[in-house]
Amino acid sequence: MADKDWQRDKQLFWGLMTSAMSDAVDAYEVLHKHPSPHNYRLSIGYLGMSQAAYMQAWTFYLQHEDIQHYEIDPVLGAYEAFKRQLKRVITDNDRPSPMLAEAYEELRIAYANANDFIESSN
Repeated sequence: MADKDWQRDKQLFWGLMTSAMSDAVDAYEVLHKHPSPHNYRLSIGYLGMSQAAYMQAWTFYLQHEDIQHYEIDPVLGAYEAFKRQLKRVITDNDRPSPMLAEAYEELRIAYANANDFIESSN
């Protein structure tokens, strides 16, 4: 694949992941900013938007081997772990748990590391 195609694919994929991450951050932070039960409703909305962008990114990633890399894989796993923990808190109508906070922090770190890789790869 030509370098120009790889750059385009990388940019499209990472744009989708950035959108998924932005909405995931909002889904997490809204739990702390609004009183119950509004915070759960808002969080579900952001999680839905995040999941839609993530599924597009994940599908694109699987279909384009040229952008698949071990530096990106951890953010995909961290997203899934975060989503599981967030859904557990919402489903159980529970307060944000330490496990959710840990999954969120791992997602932020994995995203930052993958972002550094994406920005440095030309």
